[in-house]
Amino acid sequence: MSQYRRCPECRKRNSAEAETCSACGYRFLWRRSFGRKGYNRVTVYERDPGGPLQLLYWDRDGARRESLTNLDGVPIFDRADAELIARRISDGIEQARRSKATTLNQLVGTPERHTVGELFAQLHTDRADEWSKKWARDQRRYRQFWETTLRRRTDITEVTPALVARIVVREARAKRWSQKTQNHYLNSAVETWGYAVVHLKWLAPKHGLEAVRRHSIHVDNTEIAYETAEAHAVLAELPDVDLRAAVVGELSYVGGRRLNAIMTLPISCYRTETRIVPTESGRVSVDFGVLTFPAETDKASKRGEVYLFGPPKSLIEELIASPLCQASGLVFPRGDDLQAVERVELPQTDKKLRRALREAEQLAGVPEVRGRSFHAFNRTFATDAEDPRAASSQSGKTEETMRRIYRQPKPAEKAALAMQLDGLRREA
Repeated sequence: MSQYRRCPECRKRNSAEAETCSACGYRFLWRRSFGRKGYNRVTVYERDPGGPLQLLYWDRDGARRESLTNLDGVPIFDRADAELIARRISDGIEQARRSKATTLNQLVGTPERHTVGELFAQLHTDRADEWSKKWARDQRRYRQFWETTLRRRTDITEVTPALVARIVVREARAKRWSQKTQNHYLNSAVETWGYAVVHLKWLAPKHGLEAVRRHSIHVDNTEIAYETAEAHAVLAELPDVDLRAAVVGELSYVGGRRLNAIMTLPISCYRTETRIVPTESGRVSVDFGVLTFPAETDKASKRGEVYLFGPPKSLIEELIASPLCQASGLVFPRGDDLQAVERVELPQTDKKLRRALREAEQLAGVPEVRGRSFHAFNRTFATDAEDPRAASSQSGKTEETMRRIYRQPKPAEKAALAMQLDGLRREA
């Protein structure tokens, strides 16, 4: 520790503990130094009389000045605590060459400080290879949003559930976000800060965002499902509107598959298969189309097969035989002209497919329902299928999921029951 300090007014040398100059009465700011100069010197000092204490030390990049704070970021005013920290840092620097400590926080034993920008950068570095293209695009959008609204240099410990909620509410009002969109942005923040807590160990659990409240969205799926007659009418009109939309509709109705899984299929996933099928007149050979869904696009990560017969088989074979599909290798390539011979590596957009579905609904006289899309065919499939086990195997969903979520009431059966009961009453 330094033994003397010189007065800036009269240049007289005073003891290191002196608070005023013995010659001119100049009041010194409090200051204490520990360790050898040029080796492990660490200094704690006042910048303003009675103000928060500062820290001065040297590393490979030169002099470093930082405000002394506790683990919660509260400035330290107690001189005894400051001296204890300075001694510990000085001793740590002396041993740094024999250890792997490279930062002040490692020497003191306190957590590293990290910014919002650093957290998102680390998350994308660690996890980007695991994400699908669509998910990676969404994650980049969430990252840009939070780095802009929270500011990249903000300490991640300063981000609170209340702050995150206020930002999303403000943006939702300005951009008219739905509750579902708000939940997407809230979930991204909660999951990112959870990654910092659980995996990176950058934060204590109390700094996580698990307390963020998200919207509970309840959708009446009965309203968006097609009745059997409606589904058949729409499917009959779709081939005249758009061949790709017609095949998507058939695979949704006959196979109970998701739109995202259908749209990414390559033509190599399709094959024909001949099976012996028992009929009333005996056993006959029947040709089926078989479409293989890879595990990568399945929610349960399981490979599945959908058997096609009749119009679904003929429609998908007509689509695959088109020049655009043959050139691109995709069942549903992007492009307006199926007769164009060009290699397209992107699938058709779901917006164009949904527009074709709306047009087919109008032609079939089926009322348009907000939120209804190709997923409505999945519910009609689950409702019409008489064999739950076969339907589960065809769709890749469990029988319990089919029964509890997808199967819908049949209005025709209810109407028939009402007429039956009315007839019993009249007979009585």
